[in-house]
Amino acid sequence: MKRGALRRNLTGHAFFFPFLVVFVIGVAAPLAYAFRLSLYEDRMIGGTVFVGFDNYSRR
Repeated sequence: MKRGALRRNLTGHAFFFPFLVVFVIGVAAPLAYAFRLSLYEDRMIGGTVFVGFDNYSRR
């Protein structure tokens, strides 16, 4: 690989990496956390119980 091509490649990664970090912290992580919380149910007696996809099924 030529030096100029390597520099362009690294420059592209240098601009993309900060966006990726902010995207993961600001968007992907909260979505994953919300999905994880949606798999549980809070009960008055018994605390938090894993219910899986029952929260998404029709009753």
